Amino acid sequence: MILNTKQFNTGLYNGGIQVADDSITDTLSFEGFNLSDGTTMILKNLNFIGTTRNLTSSLIPREHGQTINADYMTELVIEASGVVSRSTAASLDAYLDTIKSNLKHREGELQYIDENGTIKIFVATAQAIDFFADREYYHITFCPWKVRFLCKTPFGTSPTYNATFETFSSNPTTGSVTHAGTIR
Repeated sequence: MILNTKQFNTGLYNGGIQVADDSITDTLSFEGFNLSDGTTMILKNLNFIGTTRNLTSSLIPREHGQTINADYMTELVIEASGVVSRSTAASLDAYLDTIKSNLKHREGELQYIDENGTIKIFVATAQAIDFFADREYYHITFCPWKVRFLCKTPFGTSPTYNATFETFSSNPTTGSVTHAGTIR
């Protein structure tokens, strides 16, 4: 963690600052690269494939069965697919390389706008090795694409996260700490 840098769209590591909202206006974006602009990148399908729940259990002494000690929501898979379109074959080939280079980030910021207009941010890694596996010989100026994102933190957060800190300057004093974020 580097001091005074943006970590998952928060200014948490320098404390008390509000990060400017640089959110997307289209449905899906990864590390600022738009996957759904409606002209070049056309998003056709977006699936949220359930959250995995891991249970930690132990045997019940002098009894049959087990007891659950803890449970953790551990990961979420998001699959997106669509079509990329360019005016020429050379332009398409160059743009496919651009897409690959923009999806290479590990634990990048995946921004999604739902049907209500709410922006959700996930920490995600693109799992697919070949995003264009369905490409056929006749895909000259367009090509289908498919990306599978793995989110190890399965719940999206708000891009407007901020933290407000109370400064204590004298002793004894009473103060309060306010957390104005999205997680209690």
